[in-house]
Amino acid sequence: MTTTTTAPVAVASPINVIVNQIVTGKVSRRKDRNAKGLLIEIEGNPMAYLPVIALAGRNRSERDARFASLVNAAGSEIEVAIVSADMEEIKGVAVPRIKLSETKVFALRDEAARIERENALIDAVSAITVGEVVILTVSGPATTKSDKNDGSMHCFGVFVDVAGIKGLLHVSEVAGDHPKAQRTRLDSMTTGSTVEVEIIEARVEGGRAFVRVSEKAAAVKKAMERLPVGSKVSATVVGSDVVGNEHGLIVNIGGIKAFLSEADANVTNIESLTKSRGQTVKVTVTADFVDGMVKVTRKGK
Repeated sequence: MTTTTTAPVAVASPINVIVNQIVTGKVSRRKDRNAKGLLIEIEGNPMAYLPVIALAGRNRSERDARFASLVNAAGSEIEVAIVSADMEEIKGVAVPRIKLSETKVFALRDEAARIERENALIDAVSAITVGEVVILTVSGPATTKSDKNDGSMHCFGVFVDVAGIKGLLHVSEVAGDHPKAQRTRLDSMTTGSTVEVEIIEARVEGGRAFVRVSEKAAAVKKAMERLPVGSKVSATVVGSDVVGNEHGLIVNIGGIKAFLSEADANVTNIESLTKSRGQTVKVTVTADFVDGMVKVTRKGK
């Protein structure tokens, strides 16, 4: 006896929908007495299944009520989301299966709105130019709970309006020669007042905009207009400090604070430049900035 095997024949899928697509269908009828749900007619597709549990409603009672009203509204339109759409093999026969959800419509719309908002935010932040010096309006104080544990608030800066985006001017970026002077300057900033700052950061992360500005950096940039890169000038030593990851000297150039790193000091022992406060050293202005100060060098002097 000869057995003949026939190769399976590919059958084109009659399904013309995409998973996570929102479509409008028509209520046909309840599926059957055992499977509690509805059969929904979607144009150009096999009948689709909408289970009761996927109907709109805050609880089972509301979903059951929604089911009952739709059973009695055959032919009415309903907006649904495609949950799954594939061919299922039953007893060797390929059967189209489309599963729907009414509740997922709201989730998909919320997600689409979130993406739209985030894209708009990215576009707005991308239009902000890092390094630009601008005059901005103070929109309010930036505060957090005080560590005094008495319910009071601690002000750590002010918020400014950067083309409709909330930017932060932290107290450490306020103009001033020392922290006390910066705090006094910060206290003078009121809602509606203006401040000249440099944009030092503008990015979007986790759906939030992070924009930081610096009054200190803007002041240095303005002062640098009279100190071109490459200028050889006399600087007065203020003291030694660690700025960023570099050890070096804070120096004063005609009222402008600058930083001379140990690597650029061109001496065997940088302490030799700090034997007396107010000592004068010859430096060259570079194009680099660190912590709101221009960097200078003694190399090649």
